[in-house]
Amino acid sequence: MLSLLSGSRGEDVVNVELALLADYAVLAKDNKLTAAGIFDRLTPLTMPWQHPTMFIALRVHVHPGEELGHKFKIRLVDPDGGEIVALDGDVKVGEIDPVEGGYIQLVLALNNVPFKVFGRHAFDIFLDGRYEYTVPLVVVERKKPAGTAGEG
Repeated sequence: MLSLLSGSRGEDVVNVELALLADYAVLAKDNKLTAAGIFDRLTPLTMPWQHPTMFIALRVHVHPGEELGHKFKIRLVDPDGGEIVALDGDVKVGEIDPVEGGYIQLVLALNNVPFKVFGRHAFDIFLDGRYEYTVPLVVVERKKPAGTAGEG
């Protein structure tokens, strides 16, 4: 579990329990998070390139006594730190148990994400204006199979 913020008594008040990239993700009616095709690497043949669809899924634990509403921002950055995509919005804890706390679960679909260079990219996650966590994404050139055009 990744601690994001320490409370005044030293306890963690917000924790990222899950942060992932997937080919598909959804929050079902019963608030179950489902993800398929989890990845941390993309292998296009050439650059520039667009990834047709990907999902980022987050589960954040909010401890008792913490605010119910939070602002989030997610930035996809290239290897030089240049911003490719930025998403932001407000989220709210649905229910908060006085002992166990509550959860924010977030699933975002990203379509036609443009990539211009190979290398280590990253989804930087911010909560209430504070940097909290990074989901790495490595983009590497796919090797052409032996015997294809262009090889000698």
